[in-house]
Amino acid sequence: MKLGKMIKYSCLSVLKPLAIFYIIMYGIMTIIYLMPLDGDSGSYFGGMEFSCFIYLAIVGTLGFTEDFYMFIQNGFTRKKIFLANTVMFLFVSLIMSIIDITISHIFNIWKGYNSIFNTAYNSNFLGKIVSSDVNIITKILWYVSIYFMICCISYCCSLIINRIGKKIFWISFAIIILLIFMIIPVLVNFVFDKSFLDNIMSFIRNIFGLGYKGKIKTIIPILSFTTLSLCFSGISFLLIRRARCNR
Repeated sequence: MKLGKMIKYSCLSVLKPLAIFYIIMYGIMTIIYLMPLDGDSGSYFGGMEFSCFIYLAIVGTLGFTEDFYMFIQNGFTRKKIFLANTVMFLFVSLIMSIIDITISHIFNIWKGYNSIFNTAYNSNFLGKIVSSDVNIITKILWYVSIYFMICCISYCCSLIINRIGKKIFWISFAIIILLIFMIIPVLVNFVFDKSFLDNIMSFIRNIFGLGYKGKIKTIIPILSFTTLSLCFSGISFLLIRRARCNR
């Protein structure tokens, strides 16, 4: 099997579970919309993309835990396995982005739906908007970049687990989370002054394209998510070269 056929196999293998995932998720959502509810019939529903985040994290994890062992047993190089998985992540991110944007638009016309994109860049949330670079292309790129980033992060985590073991990984992860929740409140309340915190919040808003004097610049988060994806992909490439083949 050449690299092209290997990529084709990886991409086609995710279509059936992806179809099942969307049938279940949006089937449940349709049932909820069809149910007679008391109160305001124009109430909004949203946030289904968070389910997509979980699904993509699973896809990224299985990209190593399942595909790596299968391909390595069939004599493929680690470089080809890494490239095939990267293309598959991009493929599934693009497909899911188009589906989510299309269906969220349909549900919004039907009964009202707030996607995470619309929530983040809604004028009611941001205040007065002077101008925006939001169009269908940038919207698709925004979704692709964040979906691809989630795949890359989960793929990298799987490789780290392979390298150091599940027990050490989860213990380290728990310690880091605890330290964050313990240290950050102390720093915010007793160390950092208000101007420093304001600068941090301004930096975060800039990363998401929200801090440009009433202008939305979605190209900034697209570049930010892509940069993070490249960083995690680089780490993954280094790790997969030394990944252990025993299950």
